[in-house]
Amino acid sequence: MVGAHLLFELAKAGKKVRALKRETSDLQKVIKTFSYYTQNPETLFAKIEWVNGDILDYFSLENLLKGATEVYHCAAIISFQPEERKLWHQDRFFEPGGHAVNQAGLETDAMLRPLDANGRPAFEKLFAAGIILAHQDWTRMKCGSGLSVATAYGAIKSFNSLRP
Repeated sequence: MVGAHLLFELAKAGKKVRALKRETSDLQKVIKTFSYYTQNPETLFAKIEWVNGDILDYFSLENLLKGATEVYHCAAIISFQPEERKLWHQDRFFEPGGHAVNQAGLETDAMLRPLDANGRPAFEKLFAAGIILAHQDWTRMKCGSGLSVATAYGAIKSFNSLRP
């Protein structure tokens, strides 16, 4: 439950948090995870806005992502069996406009540096690469590895250009 640990840290930092859960989710597991870090897990847990839905349902994500300025994706199917991969290729995941989760990501400048809210590089020597970048659809294009390699190469070139 990586997501529960992240939720704790975001809530503790005072961030406005909206989290996706299935209607059948057992949120007591989240509270238990919070209890590893604090004596009052319910206080931080109460700060989270929970939205019922499913990561594979486009409309769930559309509602979840409205107005979001940051997105953290911790959903996973824990399996090493190839037949489980079909869950990532259901019809709704391939909407003509792209899947909402792929519309999210880090905005970068031409040097692949993440941008702050004002459109300027957040840090001079921090670079982003791979599927974390905004405006790419690696799932439909089947190019996750290629995207990672190409943007990592670009980020290294950018980093080297800043060296004295």
